[in-house]
Amino acid sequence: MRIGIFTFHRAENFGAVLQCFALQTLLESIGHKVEIVDYRCKNIERGYYIFDFRGLFCRLNIFASISKLCTRIPTVKDRIVKKRKYIAFRKKYLHLSQPISRGKDLGYDIYITGSDQVWNTTLLHGYDETYFLDFALPKSAKRISYAVSSEQNAIATLYQYKASISAALNQFDSISVREETFGNELKKISAKDILVCVDPTFFLSIEIYLKMAIRPQISNYILVYHMAEVPEASSMADIIAYKGKKEVIEIHAKFESRRQKRRHKQDVGPLDLLGYIAYADYVITTSFHGLALSLILQKNFCVVSKPGNMRLQNILREVGLENRLITKDGTPPMEDINYRIVSNKLIPLVEKSKKFLITAIEK
Repeated sequence: MRIGIFTFHRAENFGAVLQCFALQTLLESIGHKVEIVDYRCKNIERGYYIFDFRGLFCRLNIFASISKLCTRIPTVKDRIVKKRKYIAFRKKYLHLSQPISRGKDLGYDIYITGSDQVWNTTLLHGYDETYFLDFALPKSAKRISYAVSSEQNAIATLYQYKASISAALNQFDSISVREETFGNELKKISAKDILVCVDPTFFLSIEIYLKMAIRPQISNYILVYHMAEVPEASSMADIIAYKGKKEVIEIHAKFESRRQKRRHKQDVGPLDLLGYIAYADYVITTSFHGLALSLILQKNFCVVSKPGNMRLQNILREVGLENRLITKDGTPPMEDINYRIVSNKLIPLVEKSKKFLITAIEK
């Protein structure tokens, strides 16, 4: 069958492009012709402009605006290098359709939305009908959501668009989400059955990721991968590194200013970051996909977050590693993770998720 996937494939975000590639790869492996629909969502792409002048200048404080501009100028070169690496990844690994500016019938047999936070109405500044597949399709075409996610603080905004979301969900043939909490909230809006599935990155083997990864020109290091900026995560890494006589490498999803060149890496593409995780001695992260790839690549790690982060808690609870989620005042657990036990819990979750997809496509 011909399948079109709607997701955040143009986000210059490590997890966004890897989960997209993983879902595409799984579907192709079971015999389908797959395209990533090149939906040019301005609310997503705007976050990755080299300069977004709309939000840069503040009418009330010109000095603050100039200061902000000055902190960004030194990072321009790194921003350009990083952007080129993401463009190269999409060109090599993703099978894109022709660009579109809004959802429409593109002749697919099946339309899939997800994974990632495609139903996060805060992130998307409102109800995005394209990601809800809320556009006219032939009766023969199927609508499926796969492991759709949202942030805890964005769930409340769902109810601002309750009527639109309810009507859209009722058109779906099959619905799955990534977090149980999010699924429970959607059940209050729609009577549809909603299943919890794993992130698509878990569909690919450690061997595939190691083959793709670019090995860093450094060894014996602690990796800190910041999605949300948590300074305490850096301090934790310093303590571990000092005790083990290791270096610290920090990778930041956001650019703010020039940092120490050897320690802080800002021109990192998805395959670079994959390599930094794969060959780290220990990983400290604030990112869901930093967590996911640490699990897949069987690393010792911890995740630093505020209490109540459902996106992180859900998967850690499923694999019995709740102690790896710590607050900024916590202490990183240093005992080795028993990945035989983790695999015994993770593999059934992955197989259940694959079964959902196959059944949803074939029924």
